Amino acid sequence: MNTMFYSYPECAQKMAAKQDFIGFADVVHQYVMIDKRLSCIINTQEFQRLKDIRQLGLAHYVYPCANGNRFEHCLGVCHLAQEVLNHLQKVQPELEITDDDKDCVKIAALLHDVGHGPFSHLYEHAVEEAYPKENFKHEQMSIKIARRILKKPSVRKVFPAIMKKETNLKFIEELIKPKKMVEWNRCLATLRVKGDNKLHLPRLCFRDKVETNLLDIIQARRLIHVRACQHKGIINFQEMLKKAMVKADNFLKFQGNDGVSHNLLLAWKDTSAYIKLNDSIFETIQYSREYELLPAKRCIEKIVSRKLPYFCCQVKSPNDKILVALEEHTKEHTKKNNIPNINFCDYKIKSAVEDGSPEKNILYYSKSHSDTSFRNEHPTTSYEENGHKSYLIYCENENDKGEVKRIVHEFCIENGIWFGENGVYPDFE
Repeated sequence: MNTMFYSYPECAQKMAAKQDFIGFADVVHQYVMIDKRLSCIINTQEFQRLKDIRQLGLAHYVYPCANGNRFEHCLGVCHLAQEVLNHLQKVQPELEITDDDKDCVKIAALLHDVGHGPFSHLYEHAVEEAYPKENFKHEQMSIKIARRILKKPSVRKVFPAIMKKETNLKFIEELIKPKKMVEWNRCLATLRVKGDNKLHLPRLCFRDKVETNLLDIIQARRLIHVRACQHKGIINFQEMLKKAMVKADNFLKFQGNDGVSHNLLLAWKDTSAYIKLNDSIFETIQYSREYELLPAKRCIEKIVSRKLPYFCCQVKSPNDKILVALEEHTKEHTKKNNIPNINFCDYKIKSAVEDGSPEKNILYYSKSHSDTSFRNEHPTTSYEENGHKSYLIYCENENDKGEVKRIVHEFCIENGIWFGENGVYPDFE
């Protein structure tokens, strides 16, 4: 099957023939077309706020071109969802995909990240640090905001069938926060829906011949996290912004639907308060004259002036107790040597699935047994890292780097802990 992506002229011609689509220039797909009816969702305040939420947090401080936002990302995902639906209707008409099914998938794709807070995942980490007993997840917030949007009269008028059936809303919610997850061009041509004998549900499956392509996609995603999203410099910037958020928490208030004001890191408890949050909190703190925000403001000034802690080294071990002992040992010895403020930052490549092995959750079918699906429990490449925890270690003064490294290195040698000095994840050195 030919690729389903189109160049700008081809898209323009296709749009001229079909006035039921709206087009957007896109840095990834060059040009995408979205169902015109979805504009009633795209134009809501809740969705428009995504233009002011960076997808990669503070990555632009290390990589100046890393300026993507959640708005354009959601449009791209919606575009891909439409392409998948068109493909499945063509190759498996027996699935009898209904118009309601298609609308639910497109809406879920469009709204899957509408629940992100300022600087995307960084907000979640700040909530976790300030309120460890709370359980805030952006997926759950996406579901709350999606329901809020779908209740709007302007949306109900365009998609009346969606709101009439609770099953449609449940379907959208399950797509936004699925129990199991994978990720995409040669692969698309082999995509089919088959039964999953393990979960007893119909699921997307791929021909076994494209396994290598799918593993390449998973590996590419992981490399992006290693080399960009979780670069030692980016983590340094984001740790400082997280500190600023925690310090500003009690003093930045957002009014909810009930008239009650909510703290910055508790605004997610009231959807009306939460949708007022975006990356502008950075400037709000930076230019504030409020005395209470001064500690947070100092953190922001360090980010802007790039006066951040200095990277010393990285350690990794599957034994959490040894890493805790290392942290205590390092802080004790650096204190004796009058070395202030040693920071230990968690560093982990997180998978989209609970067991950390997305490649083991992909379903395949073979040419000779196309009616049944199977998993490859022993893929040619495995990227399981859930059993390991890693720390990036920073110090406040550049002159202290050598002494901190010496203290950490000696402990690592004695206890068999992996030690590195360049901030690259061990498997990719």
